[in-house]
Amino acid sequence: MHGTGWEQHQGKLHGFLVTVAGEAQRGANVIWDNAPAHRGSAMWSYLETPGLNLRLANLPGYSPDFNADEAVWGWARREAP
Repeated sequence: MHGTGWEQHQGKLHGFLVTVAGEAQRGANVIWDNAPAHRGSAMWSYLETPGLNLRLANLPGYSPDFNADEAVWGWARREAP
C-alpha cells in the first residue's frame, strides 16, 4: 500500500463505510472526530453520493466527554513513571 499513514487509513475507512452502507438497510449514523482521514476530499466526495443513506455527525474539535480514548490517555499519563 502506498501513501502516508493517513491516506492508508482513509482507504480503510472508505472500505468500512462502503460495507456499512451496503448492509445498513435503514441507514446508519456515523460519528467521528476531525482526524485527517475523516477530512479528506475523497472521503467527502463519497459521503455526498446520492442515496448513500449514511448520516454523519462530527464531534467538536476537542470533545473528551464523547471520546472514550481520552480516559485511556488520562490513565496512561497517571500510571506512566
